[in-house]
Amino acid sequence: MSNGEQRYPIPAAINVSNFKSAVIWCRMANATFGYAPLRASGSASNY
Repeated sequence: MSNGEQRYPIPAAINVSNFKSAVIWCRMANATFGYAPLRASGSASNY
């Protein structure tokens, strides 16, 4: 992983093919910190 990259687990019960992006939200601060586009698993990188 390069500096600043983070990984967040997605529960297996979530079908990510139903979504185009994911939002990073902090419940404690009630603030959105960013988003990430979701790609097909064939184009995802392995770190």
